[in-house]
Formats: sequence, structure tokens, C-alpha cells
Amino acid sequence: MKTREALHDFASLERDGKTAVLDEIRSRSPKAIPGPLMRTLWRLLLSGRVKSSGRDSDSYSDLCLVLDRWKEDLKQEGVTATLRWELREMLAPQVVLKKPFFRDNEAENIDEPTQISQLMDWELALTTDHLHLALHEIADEHWTSALPLLLEDFQQLLRDALDLLRELGEADDRKDQSYIALPAINSDQQDPEPSGWVSLIKLLCDAWLAVFDVDSARATRIAQSWFELPYPTFKRLALFAASQDDCIAPEQWVEWLLADDSWWLWPMETGREVSRLLVRQGRQLTPASQARLEKAILRGPPRRKCRDDLDPDKELIAYLVGYPIKLNLAALEKSGLVLNAAAQTRLAELSTVYAKPGDYEELWESILPPRTRRDLVPWLKKSLRFPPYSEDALREFAQGSTNLLPSYEEGWREVCRNRFFHSLFALCDLARDGVWPTERWHEALHAWSEEDMLQRSWCYAAPLVQRMPDTVIQEIAHGVTGWIEVVSGTINRHKDILLDCVAVYWKCHSKRTRG
Repeated sequence: MKTREALHDFASLERDGKTAVLDEIRSRSPKAIPGPLMRTLWRLLLSGRVKSSGRDSDSYSDLCLVLDRWKEDLKQEGVTATLRWELREMLAPQVVLKKPFFRDNEAENIDEPTQISQLMDWELALTTDHLHLALHEIADEHWTSALPLLLEDFQQLLRDALDLLRELGEADDRKDQSYIALPAINSDQQDPEPSGWVSLIKLLCDAWLAVFDVDSARATRIAQSWFELPYPTFKRLALFAASQDDCIAPEQWVEWLLADDSWWLWPMETGREVSRLLVRQGRQLTPASQARLEKAILRGPPRRKCRDDLDPDKELIAYLVGYPIKLNLAALEKSGLVLNAAAQTRLAELSTVYAKPGDYEELWESILPPRTRRDLVPWLKKSLRFPPYSEDALREFAQGSTNLLPSYEEGWREVCRNRFFHSLFALCDLARDGVWPTERWHEALHAWSEEDMLQRSWCYAAPLVQRMPDTVIQEIAHGVTGWIEVVSGTINRHKDILLDCVAVYWKCHSKRTRG
């Protein structure tokens, strides 16, 4: 309570402009007044949104027993208030705080933190770990019949998760990271099952589909309300709903795509849902709606004003503008719709320039991490290049506004977390060829530093890290030492490798210091 009151008092003093009082406090205790980022963390902690490291220590088998009891109660009594409360408590989003994991020299270059990730590492999780797997196992006709009654609970939980991301500076009305962890909503081909907070999207989608089967009018109202909510995740859900037959009128979803200077027609966050909507429902467009949509597509993505010192060449501009135009026109044509003359001509021109990928599905297949070790190695090699332009050049030009490319970094990190041996063996295959991609190694060590991966990652990855060239260790020194630091208190094997890695690090550190 005292901490909460102190935060309130500091905010009041700043709001009232009482700088003299604040300066007096700082003169007696320089760190007494937390900055804006630290206040955010304090608010989350005081509101119970920070997950304790000691919480949820039960095994997966214990969790299944709890859910079996929950399932039996559901079967006997239906959806009661008590069962709702229990499920919401298990699915509540929380923040897991960890020690920051810097790249080499990052810590020294931070004068005044501008992001919470510069203070400490964090991830958004659910109160109960692995719940998505356990829920998948209890799914039966009783669970399916309960889904429509649980839709509002899932929607509020998802909104809470996105609000938490906003508090942490990682989401706003136009961006969030759901499309990286969950590239396609309700994809039968998606593997593995979505985990963590994005599993809430899958639950909400499943509930909506259950409603759509029994009450299409209610399902339509829900989908319409989704598009009015903040965050791309809800826009994705609305566009997914619109791709279903007899749900959203074409005039309505065209209005959605053209709203706000056609914003949602272009970003990668909604790209896959837009593409599937155009393919599945484009042929239903009226001539008037088709003309409006084609005009917006031919106009291209809205270009944000670039920095004064940035002078991109015409070829780069053409790539950023022409490629997404081609993808959207190709999706419309694939639906069976006959394009108007101007759109047909433009699509023919662009198809000769951008032959591959042919649509958003091919684009995602080329960008998202493959499922097999054999395909993962060439994907990693390709991710080092970003042809025909570097990711930095594209993002620098686009200023983050069109967001045409997803993040290889996030996709690779998910592989390292969810498919440890795939990621390790792929890095091992590259190492045999003398290829040591430092950025990919840093992200791998970051993911493997999580508590539930420490023993396994050290057991199998330590011998490979020992073979890492000195020049590579020097580039990712913070990543290697961070991983070694967290495993050093728990390992029971490869102690000789531990000592060897530490010795190599100090050798590299000494060279860099002398240099």
C-alpha cells in the first residue's frame, strides 16, 4: 500500500509542477523517484499482473487432473459461474519478468532506457503453463457445446493480454505481435498448437465458429464488433469471420479495408487474413464495391513521410509499392472475379517483375520457419540476406508504417523455444559448413536461457558452443555469458566445457579491451 501511495504522490507532484519538492527528494535519495518505465512495472506488480517464478510448479499430469475434474463438473452442471471463474483464473494473462539478455555492447550503449526490455527481459504468459495442450486433450462434445457460452470470457481475456502488451510498449491500435506467433487464424495446417497468450486467439476463434454454427446472426454481430476494437488481432478475427460464407456482406468488409486511408489493406499483421478474404469472397463483390476496392489497391500502400536525410532509390520505392499491389490483385483474380481493365493491366505488369512469391500464402511459406530440420537450414541461410533488399533498408524507408516484412528474429525465437532439437541440429549443420550466424545464435541462447530449457540446452548444445570460433564468441559475448550464467548453478555435466567457455570469453574480452 505504501508503494502505491508513493507512486500516486510522485505523479501528483509532477502533475502540479512542484519541481522543487521533487528535486529535494532526489537530492536525499537519487533513485527514490522511479522513472516512467519502472512505474509501469510497479503498477503491473501491484495489480497482480506479474507472474511469480515459483507459481504454477505443478506438473502437466497434475494440470490434466485439475481439468478432468473441471470437465466432469461441466458435464454434470453445464457452464456455471464457478466454472467460468476457475477457467478465467487459469487463462489470465500475466507478465513473466527476467534478467535482461543484451547483445554484445548493448548494455554499455544504453544511457537512459526508452523501453522496458532495456530494464529487464519479459514475456507474456498465462497463469497456468501448458494449459493450451491440456484443453486440447479434454475437448469433446461437452466442451464444444460450452464454447458459445464462454466466448465473452475468452474475448475479455484476449483484450486483457493485448492491454498488457500496450502497457509494456509492445502493442497499440495498429500493431501487435500476434501474427508472428500465430501466422494464420484457424489454420488446420498450423503446427504446433499456439501456446501462451496467443492460444486465447484460437480459443476465441473456436468459440466464434461454434456460435456461427448455431446462431449466424449473433456471430455476424460479434464479428462486426471486433473490427471496432483496438489492436490488429481483433481486425484479423473480423477479417477471418468475413471470409466465411454468408457472414459479412461484401460492402461491409470493403468498407473495413478502405477505412483510415486503406490502412488494413496493407500491413503484414492482417495480410494473410486479407488475402484469404479476397480469395474466398472476392467473387461476391458488386461492380461498385469492386471498382472502389481496385482503385484503392492500384493506388498502393500509403507512403509515410521519410526522414529528410533518407533518399531511397526509385527501385526500392517500386518494390515497396508494387509488390503488395500485385499480391492483392492476384488474390482477387484467384477468387474467380474478372478484374477491370486497369487492374488486369497492372497485374500483368507486376507479375513479370514479381514472379515469386505469387501470393501471401507463398510469401509466408518462404518467410516463416519450416517444420523440418532439412528445410530449416536453407531457411536460416536465406534469413541472413533478405533479398532483394536488406530488412534494415526496407524498414528504414517504410518507417514502420507499411510493415511489409515480418520478423525473422521472432519466428526463429519461436522455433528455438518450441522445437529445440530442430533449432540446435540446424545450427549444427551450418557449423559443419563453417557458418555461424551470430544473430541466430544470440536468439537461440536467449530462448534456451529460459528456466524450463536450461538443463536440456546445456546437455546438448554445450559441446557445439565449445567449438564456436573465438571471433563468433567475441561478437555474441553477452549472449554466451548470459546463458552460462543462468545454467552454472544447475548443471551436473560438461563442467569442463563450462570452464573452457569462460576462459575463451575472457580471452576474447582481453583482446577487445586491448584493441
